[in-house]
Amino acid sequence: GGPVQEVVVNEELVAHFGWDDPVGQTFPFEIGEIDQPVVVGVIRNLDFNDGLPRSGPLVLHRDASVPTSWILIRVNSNRQKETYAKLEAIWRTVAPEILHQFDVLDPRGKPLGQFPRMLRSIGSLVSIFAIVISCLGLVGLAMQTLARRTKEVGVRKVLGASVASIFKLLSARFIRLTLMGSTLGCAGSYFAMQLFLRKMSHQLPMTADLFLVPMLGVVLLAVLSIGFHTLRTARTDPTRELRYE
Repeated sequence: GGPVQEVVVNEELVAHFGWDDPVGQTFPFEIGEIDQPVVVGVIRNLDFNDGLPRSGPLVLHRDASVPTSWILIRVNSNRQKETYAKLEAIWRTVAPEILHQFDVLDPRGKPLGQFPRMLRSIGSLVSIFAIVISCLGLVGLAMQTLARRTKEVGVRKVLGASVASIFKLLSARFIRLTLMGSTLGCAGSYFAMQLFLRKMSHQLPMTADLFLVPMLGVVLLAVLSIGFHTLRTARTDPTRELRYE
């Protein structure tokens, strides 16, 4: 058969043409092989480009000469099992000779467990490696710095400085560097995400906790990374370090 004359459009296309009552409207031009198709329904805006960039106006039409590969059905999440059972029964009645497969889609219209989730997993793995490498570099910097200040620590302890005050003194520099790096990183991330989100179909607000919580986590991780070596230096016996002075 030939192409079906009816089409379904999304809300963004309705807004683009400024239709108050889109159902029954006729396009003044051809869409594919359809001459002046008639709008018979309107659907919500959906992401058919992975959300990047914004999907834009959409027209769904059916060409009977092209075999059907996908059938999209909106299912109540609370009644999935019984709905699938009914669909299975209908399929065995209508087309028992055709092999079919049900796939669950997320709200953005993409199969769960495919590329977006894999991309997130790769990003998380890369982030973990970056954090581990940064901690190793921080430990190396701390060990090098503390090795040059052992005699200073000995003098301070002889003059009555406590272990807690020395630990605070030795850790302050690394905490300042960590805070400076975190602040610069958060500022850069904020502006980069602002530019990135401009093209996203759906945007979430960037609140302060999205940056403050990671900053506190980074500072805590830095203290834990250098804590052992810093505490060991702070508890050094001053007589051993000042023996030859």
